Amino acid sequence: LAAPAAPGPPSPALYISSPLLLLRPRTPRRQCHCHCHLLTDSPPRHFAHQRLVEDQSSMEEGMRVAVVGAGVSGLAAAHELARAGGAARVTVYEAEESLGGHARTADVDGVQLDLGFMVFNRVTYPNMLEWFEELGVEMEISDMSLSVSTQLSGGGRCEWGSRNGLSGLLAQKSNALRPAFWHMIREILKFKEDALKYLEDHESNPDLNRHETLGQFIQTHGYSQLFQEAYLIPICASIWSCPSQGVLGFSAFFVLSFCRNHHLLQIFGRPQWLTVKGRSHTYVNKVREELESMGCQIKTSCQVKSVSSVEGGTSSI
Repeated sequence: LAAPAAPGPPSPALYISSPLLLLRPRTPRRQCHCHCHLLTDSPPRHFAHQRLVEDQSSMEEGMRVAVVGAGVSGLAAAHELARAGGAARVTVYEAEESLGGHARTADVDGVQLDLGFMVFNRVTYPNMLEWFEELGVEMEISDMSLSVSTQLSGGGRCEWGSRNGLSGLLAQKSNALRPAFWHMIREILKFKEDALKYLEDHESNPDLNRHETLGQFIQTHGYSQLFQEAYLIPICASIWSCPSQGVLGFSAFFVLSFCRNHHLLQIFGRPQWLTVKGRSHTYVNKVREELESMGCQIKTSCQVKSVSSVEGGTSSI
């Protein structure tokens, strides 16, 4: 798929700087293969939906645009481009047989179940909620409490929960008499302070190493084994749906930034979380219907092997 080159000096391609919409390396011509103005507003962290510039005349008539990947970011980008009023011919490429990324809904004995975390809140995701409201997607309150029941490496078990206040925290009654458990609670409070200080230092000084792992961060700040096994690792493993063995190898900067931006550094007092009513496939189906009605081509089970620049300043997939 090749897009025609713009006459005169090459115009910058559409540049979407939100981490959730980053499709290609941070070079504007490689973000999305179309010519239009750069976005001038810096989006807040982790917004999954970014408005395009209103001046659609800056797009070439009949320009061919490829969106690689049909998770929420790809669907949002394709939807904005497709509703530009015919200014671009959009094709979506998805390696899986269905759209939505990890927004996958399964039917179990007539019960609709989402296989991944499908939650959002008005504090962190206002643009995404605006998009859902425009699509007519119904939302409902979600319970985002955490409960942990784990076998400790040193023997024994630890169980606790973040719902129902102190009674949830002491779901395992013997924890009330365990000094190590109360030490872990103090460490959770300390973790918030250490994380915010770490992020402040690294964001104000770009020369600091951002490749430190979460395990290195934990070791440097002297956290206990119980804190790691009964708090930090279960939280990260559940959020990213990954084996617990790999959590401490994650980027400390990435994990701490995510926890701060999503208000996960405290046990209580978090914002109200929402989810899609009827499960996530309802919003995916709505987006697909709108894309198809606007003439967008959708190619599933179609894996993109490479994206490369070709003669004339165009790009091919």
